[in-house]
Amino acid sequence: MKPQTFIFIGQSGSGKDTQALLLEKILLEKSPETTVFHVEPGQNFREFIKGDTYTQRLSKEIFETGKLQPSFLAVHIWSHMLIDGMKEEQHLFFNGVPRAVSEVSILDTALSFYGREATVIYIDVSDTWARTRMEERGRIDDSKDEKITNRINWFYTNVIPTIEYMKNNRLYNVHTINGEQSIEEVHADIRKALEL
Repeated sequence: MKPQTFIFIGQSGSGKDTQALLLEKILLEKSPETTVFHVEPGQNFREFIKGDTYTQRLSKEIFETGKLQPSFLAVHIWSHMLIDGMKEEQHLFFNGVPRAVSEVSILDTALSFYGREATVIYIDVSDTWARTRMEERGRIDDSKDEKITNRINWFYTNVIPTIEYMKNNRLYNVHTINGEQSIEEVHADIRKALEL
């Protein structure tokens, strides 16, 4: 199987991580010789803000309010992940990238550079669904109601326009999946959409 590129996008709490792992399992069953490289900058950001440089301190302030990090920092984090870790014959999974139109335009250049197109899996859930899942998982960045509200707000302000951008760009094939189902049902819908 030719290495493929997938972008998992949706509100925080929509189940992107879970669905990415389930799809990875299917791909590895079909082509066990091909590995998967994950670009998930969330954990890298959490490590980044532990530092004490001026930039890291400013980024930590943004993180603590639940607001969206500036695109230049997001691009810095995920582009270094690609540059330092990606191998030629790997499936590529982006999770939570891109989160703004200014970010996706840089991703365009990366995909073109690597000679790839991306399948976008947009897991669509309501605000209520997302809020409940964020509260249940209990991550430190979902610990306050204000932070959760900020994350939901920036999803509409930044991520929805990004999804619309990708729908109108030849590098991306966008599939909208109803995320308000069981994990198994969401996975089945993704497999159906991808004909796997």
